[in-house]
Amino acid sequence: MGQKSLYISSFKVFLAALCLTAAVMSLGMWQDMPLTCYIGISATALASLVLCVRKALTLPHGRVAAAAVFIVAIFTLRSILFWNTAAWKIYNEALTSKDVEGREKHVIDYRLYAERDRFKKCKYLAIGTSQSGEIFGYKFAYDSGFECVFMGGLGVWEYGFFRDIIKDKDPDYIVLYLSEFDMARHTDITSIPLTPDRLSHAITIFMNMYRYERFRKDAISFLVNAFMAEVMPEYKYGVIFRDLLNKLMRYRRVFGKRSFEEMSYRELLKIEADNINNNLYEENIAVTVPFLDDFCAGQDVPVIILEGHYNPLLYTQKSLSLNRTAVDEIRKVASKYKNAIFVPRTDLYEFQVNDFRDGYHVTEKPAEEYVKSLFRYLDDLKIRQPESALAVSAR
Repeated sequence: MGQKSLYISSFKVFLAALCLTAAVMSLGMWQDMPLTCYIGISATALASLVLCVRKALTLPHGRVAAAAVFIVAIFTLRSILFWNTAAWKIYNEALTSKDVEGREKHVIDYRLYAERDRFKKCKYLAIGTSQSGEIFGYKFAYDSGFECVFMGGLGVWEYGFFRDIIKDKDPDYIVLYLSEFDMARHTDITSIPLTPDRLSHAITIFMNMYRYERFRKDAISFLVNAFMAEVMPEYKYGVIFRDLLNKLMRYRRVFGKRSFEEMSYRELLKIEADNINNNLYEENIAVTVPFLDDFCAGQDVPVIILEGHYNPLLYTQKSLSLNRTAVDEIRKVASKYKNAIFVPRTDLYEFQVNDFRDGYHVTEKPAEEYVKSLFRYLDDLKIRQPESALAVSAR
C-alpha cells in the first residue's frame, strides 16, 4: 500500500511538473524567450512526459492515468512546437525563401511578428497579398506609419480572419490593394489551414459560398478544413514540418526543384502569366464581392481601397475585361459606405514594366513613389472634401 501511495505521489509530482512546464511554454508565445531557455524547458517537459508515462503504467488504474497523461502530453507537445516564440524563430531561421515560398513562409512571419506586435497601434494598416507586402512593407512606408499584414495569395474572402488583429492594432486607416487579380481569382480552400484562427468567420465564409450551387462542395470542404485547422495545430502547420523534412533530405536539389528566387525574370513571367490565364474568371467576382461588402460594413475606421497593379506585360484582353468588371463592383461596394473610398490607379503613381521584379511584385523605389502619391492624394482630399470621413483620421 505504501509503495502504491509513493507511486501515486510521484506521478502527481511529475504530472504537476509537466503541466507547469507546458504553461511556461505557452506564456512564452507572448514574449521573447531565449533559445537556451526554450531548449531547457523543452527538455524538462519531455523528461517529465516520459516519467509520467512510466509511472502511469504502474498505477492500479493505469488506463485512467494513461488517458490523463495523453491529454497533458498533447498540450505539452503543442506548447513546445507551436505556442511559443522561440519555436517560430527556429522555423524562420531554418526555412529561408529558397526552401519554402508563398504563404507557407508568410505564415511563419505572421506568427513570429504580427502576433507578437498585434497590440502595437499603427496609423495605416494594409491587408492583402504579397503585392501589398512589397509596396507597404518597405522602410519608407513603415517609417511613414504603415504596417502590413499580408500572406501569399490571400483572398478577399479571408480578410475577416484579421478582424481581431485590426481591433488590437487600432489603425486610423485600413488600406486594401485590389484588382481583378484578387477579385476574379478562384477561392482556394486548400489555403484555409494557413490562416489566422477564427472559426466564427469560417462559418460566414461557408454561408456566402454555399449560396452558389457550383461552390457548394468547396464550401463543405472549406468548413471541414477550417474546423480541423482550429482544433488541430498539427494539421494547420503540418506543411512546416514537411518543408523541414524536405530541406533535411535535400528534396529540391535531388529532384531539381528551383525556388522562385533562382528563376529568371522570363521564367517567372511565364509562370505568372499562366496563373492569370488559368485562374481568373468573371463568375468568381460575384462570389468575392459579398466578402468585400461584409468587410467594409464591419469597419468603424476609414477603408481606402486602392486599385491594384501587376506587370503590364501580363495584361491580356481577358484580364482587361475582368479589370473593368472588378473595378465596377469595387466602386459599387465603396459607394455604399461613408467610410469607404475607391482610388483608381490613374489617380496615383502608375507602375511601369521596369518597376517590377517579376509579374506581381515591385521594387523598393517605385513602391516609395507610390506611397508618396497616396499621401498627396489624401492631402488633396482634405482640401476638396473636408467633410469626408476619409479626409481626416477617424480619431
